[in-house]
Amino acid sequence: MFMDKNNIATMHKKQCIIEIDSVYAGLHNGAMKKLRENLQNEMDKRGWNDQRLSDKSGVSQTTIWRFRTAKTNDLRQENVDKIANALKLTESQLRGLDAMPGDEGQDAEKLNELLNSLPKIKELTASEVEAYWLDVIIMCKVLISEGLYPDTEDSRRALFWTAFDLMAKFNYPSITLIESLLRDKVRNSEKKHEDQL
Repeated sequence: MFMDKNNIATMHKKQCIIEIDSVYAGLHNGAMKKLRENLQNEMDKRGWNDQRLSDKSGVSQTTIWRFRTAKTNDLRQENVDKIANALKLTESQLRGLDAMPGDEGQDAEKLNELLNSLPKIKELTASEVEAYWLDVIIMCKVLISEGLYPDTEDSRRALFWTAFDLMAKFNYPSITLIESLLRDKVRNSEKKHEDQL
């Protein structure tokens, strides 16, 4: 039985939506994991326990403990703000979107290039965001088809994670810049391997 072009296009679109949903769930989990790690690191630096952070932030000790120990994978925005203020950080620093005070951060030239490429996210419609996500998935598939990344489930998942992490971290940079960073990663890995030989 042959399928017409409309059925194939519909099936392809459904598959892309499934992939987007999967990546979105992964992004949320990854963002919460990063927030959890940063929170723990900042508490450790200060020698604070859950009670001390609760006293300083006004967020209940139970809420802090449940999030910190991964009993829950979510933390309300208002609580993130309170905790960041108590730690004398911005919300973006606590979430890992901006460098912590004193951190070297990324290469300044690449960072400036990425930041200069950002569209005004509030001007993007939902369909433009969806199209952007599809472009990221397609770009990843191209890199795999070129043999730059292995075509295994684990490798594909790691590549999508890296690409979407760059997207989330830099708030929708151009696809060409994400692709360039991913290609640079392969080149650097190959160079490191050659140097070891």
